[in-house]
Amino acid sequence: EIYGCLLAFVLIIDVMMRARVQACLQSADAEWMVSSFRRVLRGVCDCEFLLDHNLKIQGNPECLQHMLMSDEKLQGMEFTQ
Repeated sequence: EIYGCLLAFVLIIDVMMRARVQACLQSADAEWMVSSFRRVLRGVCDCEFLLDHNLKIQGNPECLQHMLMSDEKLQGMEFTQ
């Protein structure tokens, strides 16, 4: 009975660890794809920056500040303003 419980515990840990590794790999792939896409955009566009789900500017959009000739901090500002 102890061996059965130990085996069940080991199997549960194995499944959890595999799921964690898979999630980490998917996250890394997604970040790599966004980074690669942004590099392509930099080559063909005057400016590129990220918006969050609320259309707020993310990161440090220096190119946008330069295009707008503004010293105002744009990070966190709503894009529609």
